[in-house]
Amino acid sequence: MTRSLSDRADSQSHHAREFVGRFLVLFGVAMVMLYFFANRPGVRLPLPGFWYRGGELWPFLGTILGIAGFLMQRVPQTISRKWKPSLPGQRFQRVVVYSREECHLCDVAKDSLHKFAEWLPEIEEIDIDDSPELIERYGTEIPVVLFDGVERFRGILNENLLKRLIEGTAPRPVSSKQTAE
Repeated sequence: MTRSLSDRADSQSHHAREFVGRFLVLFGVAMVMLYFFANRPGVRLPLPGFWYRGGELWPFLGTILGIAGFLMQRVPQTISRKWKPSLPGQRFQRVVVYSREECHLCDVAKDSLHKFAEWLPEIEEIDIDDSPELIERYGTEIPVVLFDGVERFRGILNENLLKRLIEGTAPRPVSSKQTAE
């Protein structure tokens, strides 16, 4: 599998961020250690005058740099990048969400599905309160999300599992009708 240019750029950016983060951690630790060695009684290291005039600033600054470097290495790169499946295109022919009014989990599930609308067909919403049969079938276990007639989520829609479902499903072929639009 070949990697796209954006994947390579993201990888290089991640490595650069890790390198800078490591440097800041090491530099911060070195500043703190140097401060404590330089301020031992009777020890006068050959450091510039501003070092000794800076006083308590150096361990504080070293600690801040160390923390910043640590966080720089740990922040996931996916925060700034939108997830995309490896193959473009729409999956599934039909997505149905069984829900009801005033259902927070239903709203969250629909919002999650809309985040991935680029790879899903139009989402069909069915209010179970309109049908006694649906109320009996689903009751309080909503939302229920079906993809091409197969129930995939009940109660909570897990976005990581949705990503895996999209990634694991082949894109639908584009029809001549869709290309004409």
